[in-house]
Amino acid sequence: MSEQPSEAIFEEIKQFFYIPFIPSAFLRLADTPEYLSHVWPALKVSLDTVGFLNSARYMADMAMEATEEVYEPIFCPTSNEAKELAHVIDVFHYVQPQILLILAALREALDRDSVGGAGSVELRSPTERELIHRDTEIMLGEEFVESDDIASVLGLDKPPDLYQSLAYFPKFLGPVWLEIRELQAYPEFRRRARALYYYSKSGSRFLASPLAANDFVLGELGVTAEEISKIRDCLEEELLQTATMMMHVEAMRLVIGINTREVVTK
Repeated sequence: MSEQPSEAIFEEIKQFFYIPFIPSAFLRLADTPEYLSHVWPALKVSLDTVGFLNSARYMADMAMEATEEVYEPIFCPTSNEAKELAHVIDVFHYVQPQILLILAALREALDRDSVGGAGSVELRSPTERELIHRDTEIMLGEEFVESDDIASVLGLDKPPDLYQSLAYFPKFLGPVWLEIRELQAYPEFRRRARALYYYSKSGSRFLASPLAANDFVLGELGVTAEEISKIRDCLEEELLQTATMMMHVEAMRLVIGINTREVVTK
């Protein structure tokens, strides 16, 4: 039986994304340790570049633009815990597009000889904002009142990381979920989330470091056909879920009165 990936990989995931938790997509991929150990070294090279971050920030702007066109908040939260709430929301606003691009590259790599290699290799330094993100307290895994409904509406076994992190802000989560629940039923909202999903796949070529992780390469590493099938299913599910959560977090930003862009000037 395979051992779990070393704790070093999990620590590097937090380090390179500047976050205090392990995203659920990587926890799922860690079920096949040989896979995560193979792909992570190439991924972290790209995460540390200016070009990759700018691509992710541009996608965050796309999500805000799309959300603003279909959603106008009704709920107006109180100022209690406003600063802590804004920090948590900003972490997901900033990191989810990066996760989406990584997942898209992994999914594309399954069907190609290699992906990436066309992106900028200019290294970047952490910003003050990212250091704040890394030190933001984010707790996942707790049950909360809306857990079952959120999972059911989204067709998941459990709420996504974004909603789990907001369980500690119940006065915000309850009302905002009621609004986003209705928004999620709107076909145009779902269509725009799927557009982010497809756009991310086209952007996989801009990884700084080439990645080879197709069936043949993985088979040579000892990854079985059944495990590859599970990896493929996981990536498809997490891709669409992450794209959807990008829209949800932008709706939450609008609720707390933030619609600033990362790259595009309005």
